[in-house]
Amino acid sequence: MSTTPTSRDAAERTLAAFYVVSGSPSHKRFPAASFTDPLAASILAALERFEQAGRTPSPQKVAAEVGRGMPSLAEDAKSILFDPSAHENSPEKIAELVETIRAGSVSRHVPSAAAKTAPLPITPETVTASIGDERIKSERVLQSKPDADSSATPFLQLWSPSQCREWEMPPDFVLAGDCHLTRGGIAVIGGVPGCGKSRALVGLAIAGATGQSWMGLPLHSKFRTMIIQAENGPARLKAEFSDIKTPVGVDLDEFIRITPAPDYGLPLLDPAFQREMRDHIAAFRPAVIGLDPWNRITLDDKQKDYRAAIDCILSCLPEAPSERPAVVIVAHLRKRVASDSRKWGRDLLPELSGSVVIGSAARSVFILEPASPDPLDDRVVWTCAKNNDGAEGPSSAWHRRNGLFEQCDEFDFEEFLSAGAPGGRVTINESDVKNALAGGVPKKDAVKRLIEATKCGSSAAYAAVALNGRFASKIDEADGLLIWTGK
Repeated sequence: MSTTPTSRDAAERTLAAFYVVSGSPSHKRFPAASFTDPLAASILAALERFEQAGRTPSPQKVAAEVGRGMPSLAEDAKSILFDPSAHENSPEKIAELVETIRAGSVSRHVPSAAAKTAPLPITPETVTASIGDERIKSERVLQSKPDADSSATPFLQLWSPSQCREWEMPPDFVLAGDCHLTRGGIAVIGGVPGCGKSRALVGLAIAGATGQSWMGLPLHSKFRTMIIQAENGPARLKAEFSDIKTPVGVDLDEFIRITPAPDYGLPLLDPAFQREMRDHIAAFRPAVIGLDPWNRITLDDKQKDYRAAIDCILSCLPEAPSERPAVVIVAHLRKRVASDSRKWGRDLLPELSGSVVIGSAARSVFILEPASPDPLDDRVVWTCAKNNDGAEGPSSAWHRRNGLFEQCDEFDFEEFLSAGAPGGRVTINESDVKNALAGGVPKKDAVKRLIEATKCGSSAAYAAVALNGRFASKIDEADGLLIWTGK
């Protein structure tokens, strides 16, 4: 590798190695997203991950981190980081590297919360970097407009009260509910594993395509949805979308894109992954982007990792407000212990895993809970625990389905809430229903028997003997009597 590269890629690799061995601070170097060479970008991304985690990087550690994320680049990363030329660059050589990068092709600097969707012309500006005690000068790439008289896009805008009052909301800014889902905002769907969070996200995509309401929230326009998920493979996706009943005249292919679970998860901190994500967003132009699940995006559960992941998400979105999609993140709840009481309403917000960061960054947070521990019970409870821009609205109960969930009209919320209290209700099991239907009985008598035997509420008893409920395959009705068939 030459100390004075003649190509942009070589210059980027040398400069990336220089950043690692010199200990150049992050605010005095190019960000990883401004590098176009995959190897150089991977080295810088690995360096940034060490810094975000509060760990001290070294050439050996950075090379190992590059190999962990992209095994095909491991050997090349070692040869670059251990090349003596990375330790011998003078201020003049660094200036040449920067000039080569600047002249080689148009680049872009991506701020943590406002990325550009297309490359912009650049102008150089001097910035200092350091090697030990020596101060050297190089150049950095800044976003600017082509006209020499124009200034760079500002990071901050200051509005007067009258400007705030006069702001006009774009026609499709509010996508669902009372500002429950808005363009550019972050929403979270939280729940325990297996409760139906991913299905609820797909349901949102179906609602966006059909214009139907979603979990009781009216939609204000049809929209496209892109779901980037690492949970479900082709078999699950085939079964789910084959089961969805699409209204006549609606072409889901026009409105929905979804990823089968990628082999390498969701490496959102990888610059190459970010570039690919931006390209897909620019091509499909979704109004909603779903990310599922959150724990496959962050490196760890520390606040630094959460903040870095959120910054990366925002950096991948278009800057224009009319093109900026809403982001819906699927997240898990924290692990509960037996002594925990049932939470309700806004008290559910701290139940999110990483709630300090992800809960504060989100404009709205929805919590999905199973109605009971019974795996055959398809009922779930949907609660908006936070809505910064409108009213949360009441909780609602649903039957979990592929596509849009079906509302559960006869649901006893008092009984549901009592489940977390000492002496709360017990789950109705198969033998309870079998005994209640012994000999064939009218529905009201079966409900009475269940209430007496299990101390459950009337809502749970009616749901247990419903002909479309969880025991439907084992119950028949003849001459007004419910009969246990045990099929």
